[in-house]
Amino acid sequence: MPVYRLAADSTGFPDPHAAEPDGLLAAGGDLSPPRLLEAYSRGIFPWHSVGNAPLWWTPDPRCILLPEDFRLPRSLKRALRNALFHCSFDTDFAEVIRACAGPRRGQPGTWLTPEMIAAYERMHRLGLAHSVEARRDGRLAGGLYGLALGGAFFGESMFYREPDASKAAFVFLAGELAKNGFTLVDCQQTTPHMQRFGAKEVSRAEFTVRLTAALQQPTRRGSWAQGIERAAFDPAPSAPQRTNRIPVNTRCLFLIGGRSSGKSTVGAILARILNLPLRDTDRMIEDETGSDAAGIVRLEGWPGFRRREARALARAVAAGGVVAGGGGIILAEENRALMRASGLVFYLAAPVQTLYERMRAAGNFTGRPSLTGADPLEETAAVMAEREALYRECAHHVLDATLPARQTALAAAQILRRVTKEALISGAPPHTPPGSA
Repeated sequence: MPVYRLAADSTGFPDPHAAEPDGLLAAGGDLSPPRLLEAYSRGIFPWHSVGNAPLWWTPDPRCILLPEDFRLPRSLKRALRNALFHCSFDTDFAEVIRACAGPRRGQPGTWLTPEMIAAYERMHRLGLAHSVEARRDGRLAGGLYGLALGGAFFGESMFYREPDASKAAFVFLAGELAKNGFTLVDCQQTTPHMQRFGAKEVSRAEFTVRLTAALQQPTRRGSWAQGIERAAFDPAPSAPQRTNRIPVNTRCLFLIGGRSSGKSTVGAILARILNLPLRDTDRMIEDETGSDAAGIVRLEGWPGFRRREARALARAVAAGGVVAGGGGIILAEENRALMRASGLVFYLAAPVQTLYERMRAAGNFTGRPSLTGADPLEETAAVMAEREALYRECAHHVLDATLPARQTALAAAQILRRVTKEALISGAPPHTPPGSA
């Protein structure tokens, strides 16, 4: 069977079932985040060697560990009972991956080339690759790293400088994954070491079914240093949405979220449904200055733009209606307080990859001023990691912005009607936003 050569202008892969008997599927391409995301979501991973193009593999059978099958080897219980190692997430990814790349007994080289290290460090900055550190007396004694997508963790490599250190790191990882609802650990290659923990071989077909199910979960993107649950994305769309106490006197309906989360589009639909005016703070600033955001930032810097943004928000609140705020409008505490006191605030939440793909499809990378100077995907991840908590702090409701815009707008309108009904039942005076019929 042929080994496919990947096209440079596409992140696609051939069907994994077309792989060679040893699991080799394709060669070539790059190690960009979009390609790596596509690969891992289809059960494909790269191996690399210095001076050669990446090789992409999908073995059959595949070694996996199911959290419910995990078992602690008897020989390891004493070391853990004596608490020799302190384990943590994401406190020194760079040191861990470089230690994994170090020379090993019986191996002339390493597959963790500088290109591979750079690629996974980039995935770590995007909140998708994670390290586990096992320290003894403050010194890094062992560890491992891998990628997490949905409810699957893809183990890449581990190392030890002291006996049992990498095993302690894996025991810590397995326990934390189980507590947070992960359903699959991909060990990639079968080793006696992993089999002692309960890992087993399954066919590629079974692995694909289990992987597909695991990817239905949200991805815990971001640093895991404070715990996996701190990085968890939204619950499934069918789950109850989180709500806070909502002001009865609802003057405005605010839409907040990252770039390309659909605030303007959803806002326009919601305004039509409710027969209300739409106030888009970015458009208000452009109408006032005769310049787009990039031009204002060039002349006045981001502080000048933020001042104009705050004034636009105040005017929008005074006028009432549906208000689509800029992506950074939540950065100022006074803006957050004003929105929460003046109406219902909806956070349009979407994964970083979705926001990036929308911006790329719309050609928005050149038309908007850069926030960090990094490439668009890395910038999107960094900005959302900084702002995610502020969006959630400000919002009364979180809406799934991966749905079609009309569906998201209808969900917001339904929430408004329910809130109004509850206010009437409780005897509180309802308030219709200005500009309504």
